[in-house]
Amino acid sequence: MSATPDERVAQLLTEIRDLQRESLALTREALAHTAAEAKLAQEAAERSIRNQEQSMAAQARAIELQRRSAKLYRIVVSIAGVILVFAVGFLARMMLKYF
Repeated sequence: MSATPDERVAQLLTEIRDLQRESLALTREALAHTAAEAKLAQEAAERSIRNQEQSMAAQARAIELQRRSAKLYRIVVSIAGVILVFAVGFLARMMLKYF
């Protein structure tokens, strides 16, 4: 038996409704995945920012350490120079005194 036109229309409308429900479910699933991926991307960006901030802080500490090391080096070299001048002067005086 063949379906009447009204039955055929009802069947097509039912199929359309079922397909729309399936499409809506797929859209919701895709939206959930998109939201999850966006959240992961945001978390990754925040981690990257924190890493960059930590790196910049470490660089600032390294620069300060370098400055302190350079200052200490200048002090040590200056003291060594003064000691050397006194030692050479003392030796010269001793040589002049005894020779």
